[in-house]
Amino acid sequence: MKTEALSAVEVINMHLNRHYEADQRADAVVEMLLENEISSADFWPLLRGLWGGFEKIDHTMFVHAMGVEKRKSRWIPTTEWLLLPKEISVYRGQSLGKEVGLSWTTNFGLAVDYAIGCHGLSAKTQIILETRVPKSAVAIVLDEGEPTELVLWKAPRIADCVVTQISSVAH
Repeated sequence: MKTEALSAVEVINMHLNRHYEADQRADAVVEMLLENEISSADFWPLLRGLWGGFEKIDHTMFVHAMGVEKRKSRWIPTTEWLLLPKEISVYRGQSLGKEVGLSWTTNFGLAVDYAIGCHGLSAKTQIILETRVPKSAVAIVLDEGEPTELVLWKAPRIADCVVTQISSVAH
């Protein structure tokens, strides 16, 4: 029987899945990073691998943690990031009044699906946010085929977005 060594990212992922609920994992990753339990070298691959499984994200903590890691010069552009255009149209489906988040998509239809509950999101007033961001605003490209999900370094201000209420979107 051949045994393969697990990477640090795989070990951390197993630990998170075993000891934290989905809505606690994002905070746990940031705490582990800030307490030096996750190396800077492992932070970005871990974040790329886990981002889609985070159900609740403290955006202020994540912006701080990602900024610390970028300043430590551990952030290296991925091939997917290098292929992005200089400016990108991005969309986000969410509830009106909710804090604008870091996860955006390049696909309008996916943002609509997310807002109307595709990912368990339910709201009285669902909206689509639309804006353009420079490539430099993108921290992570989660490219699992089209559509692409982008994690931004900092959430755009709602005042800088076109806001469309879902009821006015033909889907």
